[in-house]
Amino acid sequence: MQKKIVHSIVTSSSKLSVLMDEASSISHKSAMIVNVKVSVDGATPELLFLELVELESQRAKDIEEALLNCLDTAGFTEEWLQKNWVSFVSDGASVMLGKNSGVATRLTARYPNLFTWHCMNHRLELAVSDAVDEVQAVNHFKVFLEKIHNLYSQSNRNSRTDKRSTLLLSNTNLRSLDFLLHANLTELEFLQVRQDAFSVISEPVMQSLPALVYLDMQGNSFTCDCDNAWFLQWVITNKQTQVSDAYNFECNFPPNLKGRKLLELDVRSCTVDVGFVCYISTACAVMVVMAVSFTHHFLQWHLVYAYYLLLAFLYNTKHKDKRAHPYDAFVSYNANDEHWVLGELLPKLEDEQGWRLCLHHRDFQPGKPIMENITDAIYGSRKTICVISHDYLASEWCSREIQVASFRLFDEQKDVLILVFLEDIPMQQLSPYHRMRRLLKRQTYLSWSRAVAHPDLFWEKLRQALETREDPAGEHLLLSVGDGIPGERPDQ
Repeated sequence: MQKKIVHSIVTSSSKLSVLMDEASSISHKSAMIVNVKVSVDGATPELLFLELVELESQRAKDIEEALLNCLDTAGFTEEWLQKNWVSFVSDGASVMLGKNSGVATRLTARYPNLFTWHCMNHRLELAVSDAVDEVQAVNHFKVFLEKIHNLYSQSNRNSRTDKRSTLLLSNTNLRSLDFLLHANLTELEFLQVRQDAFSVISEPVMQSLPALVYLDMQGNSFTCDCDNAWFLQWVITNKQTQVSDAYNFECNFPPNLKGRKLLELDVRSCTVDVGFVCYISTACAVMVVMAVSFTHHFLQWHLVYAYYLLLAFLYNTKHKDKRAHPYDAFVSYNANDEHWVLGELLPKLEDEQGWRLCLHHRDFQPGKPIMENITDAIYGSRKTICVISHDYLASEWCSREIQVASFRLFDEQKDVLILVFLEDIPMQQLSPYHRMRRLLKRQTYLSWSRAVAHPDLFWEKLRQALETREDPAGEHLLLSVGDGIPGERPDQ
């Protein structure tokens, strides 16, 4: 809050007056109270408390240095002070007003436009004291009081009770009590801060006053939100400190609570129920684990399939206008079936029939992700030949290849998938993708195990499948393999 006010003063170039009073602090150290009088946002000049500064010594040089450090820390730069600091007010002590080396003299030497004068309160006090000395009867009473004071101040009991201190800071326009954090007031018992401008009491401030037994904050308006929730609880529950007239503390913010009593504030929403949070967190964690376990057990293949559908869809969208196919067919096979692919399939299709085939070990681009290579190969070929065996069905990468090829089949509505069975495989061992293909294109399956007696017919049918137009009707006519799916009866 103080920084905002100082920033407003600095940016508006308001003229500044500094009022300083030197005294002994409650912690029995030399200190000075620094107040400033200034117009904030063009309003009537106000007296603002700036800082309570402890002094290392009472020499004029040290007091000047402490004052300038206080102003600089608050946000008043040297350049700004040269232009806008117009007056300095202090008591009449010689260290403050000494003509040769007093604080005022040193300041005017540094700031030529600075006007200085002293406060009359101390001189009036001295005048009254001198007048009392002239009245004999009153003087006897004064001497009596001084003796009582000396007797009390020198007693053993007072060596303990002298530290029971009182701090009165009413009507000083204080906007925060945070300065008490650094005042070392560990034995302060009475604090009065009536009619000031602060609205939030921080917990560290009260913790820095462990001996406080009486707190008078009447006439202040408070912020009634969670910032003051702890203070409300502290007022109600603490048994050491009596807070005067606390039941009449009123809210000033937010607007909808203005005028309500601070003690009526419902702070239940400001506290965190750790047990409830732990319960909710644990319940959510258990539900997530159960959902993941259920999904992994029952929907694993559906999710994998959906993932590759999306991957293929994105690829197809990106390359939908690129119609050229570098290859006639991509051959999807398991490494254990490589001997058949290289010894039977490759010589027939490439050497004899002249087809351009795409193979993993030969045509995949080094350094590119495997899945990207697979997608490029499938969409860069007119057809995809899947060489299916038991090892093929057990291979994760082969499964992914046929998933991407199946998506291309459904997406483009073209018969781009040719299935070649090396072995007779029972129907129950086929994945959902193979069953889906069987329902759509049952006649396009070729069986190598059943073509042993007529291998030329097998290669002719495969050639026709590669030559045929990509519409489904054309392939139905060319690929009339009567055996159907290996391992399945024709009437199934």
